[in-house]
Amino acid sequence: MCQGRALLVVRSQVIPARDEEFSRWYNEVHLRDMRRVPGVVSARRYVALLDEPRYAAVYEMESEEVFQTEAYLNVPGGRRDGGLPAKWGKDLAAYQRSPFKLLYTSE
Repeated sequence: MCQGRALLVVRSQVIPARDEEFSRWYNEVHLRDMRRVPGVVSARRYVALLDEPRYAAVYEMESEEVFQTEAYLNVPGGRRDGGLPAKWGKDLAAYQRSPFKLLYTSE
């Protein structure tokens, strides 16, 4: 049963040469950091079976206000702090990301 009222879905694709490094960072570091943000109810990552982009991460938030908090905005991951994708420098073309937010009410 869902507990939150807002979802963040991030679909991402990375070139094969960076996939292992990216997946290790995402699964071991980024998801852990997102789960520590106050108001994040859950964080999970999925692998596509048939389509691209290869990955989708779904974050369930208590409310849409979580997206505005310093804790959320400062999670390492390429936003403000130069997380892993930013460390690739000009090789950033190896990584594509498409985030979108969905606000909903649970029954």
